[in-house]
Order: sequence, then C-alpha cells, then structure tokens
Amino acid sequence: HIKISRKDTEHHSKYISMPTAKLTYSQQLLLQRMFSEHILTDVEIKALFADIQQTCVSAQDSQSQLDTNTDHSLEACIGNINSAIVPLLQIEICTIVMPEGGVNVRYHGVVNKVADEAAKLYAAPGRTVHEVALFRLLLERIVASEKDMQENEDEDGKISGVGCAGVVALNDAVGLRLELTGAHRNKLTATQADAAIGSFLREKWLVQKQSGRQIFLMVGARTYMELPDLLTDLGVERLPQIIVNRR
Repeated sequence: HIKISRKDTEHHSKYISMPTAKLTYSQQLLLQRMFSEHILTDVEIKALFADIQQTCVSAQDSQSQLDTNTDHSLEACIGNINSAIVPLLQIEICTIVMPEGGVNVRYHGVVNKVADEAAKLYAAPGRTVHEVALFRLLLERIVASEKDMQENEDEDGKISGVGCAGVVALNDAVGLRLELTGAHRNKLTATQADAAIGSFLREKWLVQKQSGRQIFLMVGARTYMELPDLLTDLGVERLPQIIVNRR
C-alpha cells in the first residue's frame, strides 16, 4: 500500500515544471509518484490514487477539492495527465498487461516517447556505459534461455503467451561481467556488478522469480514498456501490447 507523505505534497513541483498550468494539484502528485516508483501494478496505482484523493480533500483547500472533482476515476486522471504532458514533454503514462501465475496483471508506467535506448538506461544518476553493457548482456542471456527452453520442449509443451519466459540465475548474473568484451572488458568489479543488478531490480528493468531455493532474473515490465525495439532485436516475438491512455 503506497501512502502519500507530507514531503510528497510539499515538493511535488520538483519533478514537474513545464505542464503545471494544465495539471491540477492531485494530477501533479500522481505524476510525481509515477516518476518515483517507475512501474506500478493496477492494485498499487489504485491505492495511490485513493490516497491522493483523500490527501487533497483533507487539505482543507478549496482548490484541492476542486482538483478531486475533476478526476472522477483513475482512468480519467491518467487521461487528463497525458493530454497535458505528451505535447510538452513527450512522456506518457502507459499500461501493459502481463500474464503472471495464470492471471493477467496490469502495469502502469511513465514512458519516454522520444529518448533512445541508451538515454533511457543512462537516466539513473551515476550509471556507467559498462553497467548498460551488463544490462544488455543480461537481456541477451535471458532471451537465449527461453530459446533453449523451447528447443527442449516437445510440440505440445511449447512456451506460449506474451513476453519472454527466459531466466538467468541471480548467482550467475554477477559473473556475466567477466564476459563483457571490448571497451567494457574488466571494467566492473563483482561489487559494482552486484550493485548495478540491484539498481536494475529497483528501477523495474528486471524482476526476480524464485524457484525452490534459487532466485532468477526475468525481463521486467519497465523494459517491455520502454525498450520494446531492443527486445524485438534480441528475438522476443510476443511483446505485450502497450495501452495508451488518452482523453
């Protein structure tokens, strides 16, 4: 459950400057938290939206209460935000649907519509070219593992559905730093590689899956949203559909 703190309400303008004239206070809060959280499930964003609405009503501010009345639903709020920010900032709150454990899970995230692959990955403060190279190698191995899984299955057991079912064991992931070549060879220590993988998980580029006592890395919802062309180039054929929320 994601709560709105006083710090959120006091510093919301730090993240959003250009479109403030078109965004209500509650819409600014939602967008700020979307930037902060990177990716939210449907359950998480609905809880966040409810908290924002309550925060605005509790503020005893007539303008905040008017803000609440302009967004009768989460869908309306996201649509209004996108209408304001897409023309100015070329970013957009998008949605994808991923099958997980036999059910479809909706994910929502802010997508940069114009930045290239490298610019999106370099967005994290202090990220290096060597860490980006490690991330790409991780994706390559995850996709390759799915192909291996498919080759080992008979026709009736073929992997189906959207997304990539491939995995890389967390214990093996740090060791991939030793397989980096060219300008990236021997540039990451084990500690640096471990820290980089931790940041990929926190920022939702990758997700963890546990099987027995072993932990595996898989493609995260943010990667499907922001790097679909890279995944296609690597051989992922069944990308989840990106749903655009517009008013």
